[in-house]
Amino acid sequence: MPKNTRRQPQRVPPPLLMGSARVDGQPIPDEVSGDEALVLWKTFRAVQLWSQLEPRQRKEMHSPEAYRARVNHLAQVEGLREIAPAVESLSGLFQKSLPATTVAARCRAIEDWAEAKGAPRTAVEFAQLAALAMPADAAAAARVGRRVRDLAEYARAESWYWAAIVRARKAGDWQAYVLSTLGLGITGILRGNYPAARRSLERGVRRARRQGLTTHEAMAWHEMTVLAIKTENLPQTVQYGRSALRLYGPDHPRVPWLAHDLAVFWMKRGYFDVALDIFLATPADLGSAADQLAHFASIARAAGATGSLEQFEGATQRLEALLLNSQTASRAATALVDAARGALSLGLLEHATEYSTRALCLARARGEGEQEWEAEGLLQEVHASDAVRTVGTTRAPRKVLELASEIVESLTMAAV
Repeated sequence: MPKNTRRQPQRVPPPLLMGSARVDGQPIPDEVSGDEALVLWKTFRAVQLWSQLEPRQRKEMHSPEAYRARVNHLAQVEGLREIAPAVESLSGLFQKSLPATTVAARCRAIEDWAEAKGAPRTAVEFAQLAALAMPADAAAAARVGRRVRDLAEYARAESWYWAAIVRARKAGDWQAYVLSTLGLGITGILRGNYPAARRSLERGVRRARRQGLTTHEAMAWHEMTVLAIKTENLPQTVQYGRSALRLYGPDHPRVPWLAHDLAVFWMKRGYFDVALDIFLATPADLGSAADQLAHFASIARAAGATGSLEQFEGATQRLEALLLNSQTASRAATALVDAARGALSLGLLEHATEYSTRALCLARARGEGEQEWEAEGLLQEVHASDAVRTVGTTRAPRKVLELASEIVESLTMAAV
């Protein structure tokens, strides 16, 4: 029998709609209280039912009584005033036919409101409704994937990224296709499934190159660099990092993030002088307050190892100010450990003891086991030290030095 050479269609199961919740829409009353939760849950259920019906069946939902009851209830709920137009518009499903684009847009408005209110799982529920309302929209599916990935629901995230990939391929939306493969690859990295992550990222590289999507190809190489860092493959970090840097160009806003990723990895390899040059060339106001805290903690550690007291003191001053910001709590213990390492390298034993102790207390209070273990070990190391303990810096390989020089040059050009 001759071999069937026809390309078989890729079959992907429907995306997962529920995480740990036992009932559809359960996160809404879990995160939102009182009448606000009831109105939102009823809105969720109405849109969910609408999405499950065939277009010709949706007229069966029409009920003037249900519409008036929803609008009257909404008028009595003060806490939903910001999204009242969106909720009222979706109540119109009981009164008339609404275009799918309108339904999706109103769901996204509620999604954004929920995120701003600190209700991320409620945001997911309405992001999913928007994606279900527009079954051909790859970006909407990828948006759900990103949201559930941020909640560490990795299996659910992968299912949505696959849905986005299938949608993008059918529509020929190659930008969305590449971004979805990158999202799938990042999820694989977070799960520790590095072979699957590599396959997804390589697929993104190939498609971006084929379609001439230079920036998207740069993003793909950037994520390949992160994967090489995770697997501690030094030659690949240089190879992939250089590809990302050259495709980004000096003015791209992702260059400082690429630089920071590489510098942290090289610092952990002992190339402190190389890392410090990159940290000092990187914009100090990059990212969130938590990102800035990590940045100055890295400077403190690298400066200590290279004997740069002035740089160490400047970095720890900025670090102390950022620790007062409640948004930096998740990275505080790690930052203090880095500062303690820098202090120990400079022989500042009192500072090293203080930073280690504070890191230990914070880690215990937050239940951060890995950081607690690291702080305890460092504190013992400080107590055993009675003199200056200069770590010193390991000479980096030539290719690392060359790429580091290119990175510093690129960051300097962008700053001019």
